[in-house]
Amino acid sequence: MVKLFRKIVLFVKCIVSVIRSLLHFACTGKVMPVVTAFVFALLTCWLMYVAENQQSNLKEDAWFFHFLERFNKAKEIELRDTAFFVNVSHDIQLVYENPNRPSEGYAAITDRRKLLRFLQKIERDSVDYKYIMMDIRFEKGYETEYDDSLYAQIHRMPRLVIASHQKNDSGEKYEIADSILLDKCGMSDYNQYSIVTNFSRYTFLQEGKPSIALKMYDELNHQETSVKRWKDRSVYYSGNHLCINSPMMYLSGTVLDFESYMMLQATLEEERMQNGLETGMEAETAKLDSKQGNYYFYLNLGDDFVENEYRMGARWNGDLDNKVIIIANFEDDVHDTYVGKVSGAYITWMAYQYLCNGTHILSWGFILLHIFCFTFVFWIILFINEISNSKFADNEKALRRLSLIRWICTYLLLYVIMAMLYYFMKFRFNMAMPVLMMTVLNFMLQIANKYEKKR
Repeated sequence: MVKLFRKIVLFVKCIVSVIRSLLHFACTGKVMPVVTAFVFALLTCWLMYVAENQQSNLKEDAWFFHFLERFNKAKEIELRDTAFFVNVSHDIQLVYENPNRPSEGYAAITDRRKLLRFLQKIERDSVDYKYIMMDIRFEKGYETEYDDSLYAQIHRMPRLVIASHQKNDSGEKYEIADSILLDKCGMSDYNQYSIVTNFSRYTFLQEGKPSIALKMYDELNHQETSVKRWKDRSVYYSGNHLCINSPMMYLSGTVLDFESYMMLQATLEEERMQNGLETGMEAETAKLDSKQGNYYFYLNLGDDFVENEYRMGARWNGDLDNKVIIIANFEDDVHDTYVGKVSGAYITWMAYQYLCNGTHILSWGFILLHIFCFTFVFWIILFINEISNSKFADNEKALRRLSLIRWICTYLLLYVIMAMLYYFMKFRFNMAMPVLMMTVLNFMLQIANKYEKKR
């Protein structure tokens, strides 16, 4: 037994010695550090890409980008379409939880009669809308006398999507109320995690099914589902390019009720006038005008449309023509984000803009730029280590200090580079993976340095 134990120990020592020798070879010389840095860069980019396609990423360092947003308030998403927001939070009707057992109580759902009248009025008045997005549940089991007419109306109208889900509020499989609605469904599940904010990522392709944002984008571009998955791997592509399926969403602005919106407009106008008088600078005015363009208002389905024809009057077509009409609950269906509470429907609207701007596409130039940046960062680590070993090989204190500097400075360099890439490209990558790879490389250098010292 003792001899066997000695043989095992000797074998382990040989393996460790070979590994140290290989690490020393990979980290020293003139050519090998560049090759090692390039290999680490490729591996890092691949791990980051895989992480970006996870629906909930617990190690994404979202705080870093949330921190950057505090100094970048004027930035906004380039909007490719205009929207008109219709709120249903005040238009509720009660239905039996179980029609066969009325004693089990009631459930609150969106008023089916008002939805039907709203859609009928759009059709009757020949409103030339661009698209209708209904972030509203039509779950099996909740029945009203208007269901058949409403579902037929939804099915008949072109360029319209409704919300579907993987599970209902009880955690059971979500079932659509009527099969006639299946071709109108888009997934509307939100992945929530972060220390800073509950909302983290929007997923375009959810369990193989297109989300509301993706379905709307593809239908408006007259194409099949543009984001596709490769062989059940965490690899997604659109056309001839790799793409990100679950990006950390950048949010700009929000939707307010009409009174709050008007108060905001008045405040911004007052600030604009004050800045104009005090500084006479057009830049400040332009900045405020840009902020003004990030906010929208919603009107209420019942009060402003169905029950009050006079309020809209002749402006009905003028307000809705060539607009994306978004019907949702903007007061109760909200999520905490780094810009405050934002409705789920508005997040979907931003996700649609994300697709329109092509931000989810990874161009070859984008990929090569990241590979170059990470190669540079890893090469800096190896370069500092080589300098410290060649110049201060006999000075233990200097080696420890230089090792500490190597760790700290390269991490700072990484965050600076990622901040610059985010500022110019408006794209957030998972920071945990490059940090992990840098840590691995630094530990490799520690092992290689010990091998060098023994030699």
